[in-house]
Amino acid sequence: MKKQIERLAVTTSEAAEMIGVSLRTIQNYIRGKQLRARKIGGRTVVEVCHLKAFLGVDRASAADLTASRNNHQTRQDLNQSVPLPKMRDPEAG
Repeated sequence: MKKQIERLAVTTSEAAEMIGVSLRTIQNYIRGKQLRARKIGGRTVVEVCHLKAFLGVDRASAADLTASRNNHQTRQDLNQSVPLPKMRDPEAG
């Protein structure tokens, strides 16, 4: 069984996917200084602690958030913890 490593930072694309918004929305939050980010190795990354603070997520939900960015259950748990704006389905066209 693999040991889960808690990530300290995620890319802007990963941050957008984790909280269910578009990449442009994350970029706008960063540009508007609503969300802190930094450049590391030419990439813009968001520290998970800043993402948690931005969302106001409690510690238990935050652990779920960092466990697996692709985990559907994590997104469901996060949506129950933090109300998010409804997004249109990009696959619906």
